Amino acid sequence: MKLKKISDLIGFTETEFKVTGFVVIALLAGLIIKFFSIEKAVYKQYDYKAEDSLFYQGKSATEPEEINVVTTEDSVKVKVLGLSENKFPEAKKKTVLKEKSLNLNTAVKEDLMNLPGIGEKTAENIIEFRRINGRYKSIDELMNVKGIQQTKFRKIEKYIYVK
Repeated sequence: MKLKKISDLIGFTETEFKVTGFVVIALLAGLIIKFFSIEKAVYKQYDYKAEDSLFYQGKSATEPEEINVVTTEDSVKVKVLGLSENKFPEAKKKTVLKEKSLNLNTAVKEDLMNLPGIGEKTAENIIEFRRINGRYKSIDELMNVKGIQQTKFRKIEKYIYVK
């Protein structure tokens, strides 16, 4: 009852008054714990003379024999990016297909992989579907192959035909 009267005087609802009171009490408790805690941080002074003397004894990095000069653009790529020829096998480049240039009933996996969006697994699925169900009668049957949805079909339909 007293909380309701006090919250009405301040202009808060009873819930707002309780939440504000909790936050204030929590902050005060934190401050009291911080100022009256027994443990104090102990900072030790460290003598850096030994490390400084080692630093000043070293050669200057601007002397000509210390600078590694890279002369070619290729060596820059190899050194900076860590590129080397043996890390990257030659990627197969897809050949540009002409419209209606690939017969679904005679195409091999490599030919199918030249189609946009068709990888090795999808090409294998197309061939497996042909092996199980027989020759394709229409290019629309390609929609029954696992891995080919409407958007992928639209991308490849101009390159394929059935004969």
